[in-house]
Amino acid sequence: MESTRSGSDEFLLTRDLYLPAELRVELSRQYSDIMNADALPELARRYTIVAVGDMVCHTFISAGVIPKILVFDMRTQRGDVPKEWIDEFMCVPGAQLKVRSPQAVLSRELWDTLRMAWNFPGTTKIQVVGEEDLAGLASIYLMKGAMVVYGLPGVGMTGILSSESTKSVALSILKRMTPAEDMR
Repeated sequence: MESTRSGSDEFLLTRDLYLPAELRVELSRQYSDIMNADALPELARRYTIVAVGDMVCHTFISAGVIPKILVFDMRTQRGDVPKEWIDEFMCVPGAQLKVRSPQAVLSRELWDTLRMAWNFPGTTKIQVVGEEDLAGLASIYLMKGAMVVYGLPGVGMTGILSSESTKSVALSILKRMTPAEDMR
């Protein structure tokens, strides 16, 4: 695989990666407690928040909390989000970017945009054309110190603090993904 570590011990994504079925089960597990909306203001006081998924972004905005990074694809549980949500997302102040990342693929474009958004001083909204699910994995690896909050369909939302140990777990998954062009 051409995705490698650089001399600075940093994983470099040089091509789109595909998530094989056996890793999907691993990523769909619940790794921490389920959160409710009442906990979001305190969470945001303690951590820099990265919200991944339309329902998660909507829940944060509805709670009056604006994450540093919002990642959404205008779909929830395979259906379109309500128009009100789209308006809500677009009204959040900050940079707005649109990237491509097909289903079950972590695109290099999404990876690079997440890295850029983390280094941007303000809020960034990232609309993914395709599927945003793997943005959580990328964010855990790229954004040490961030609380990455994402949804578990049918269960609720949960978060993982990006730390050396969680970054290491994310890296082990990234290394087991397959170059997307090999899947064609």
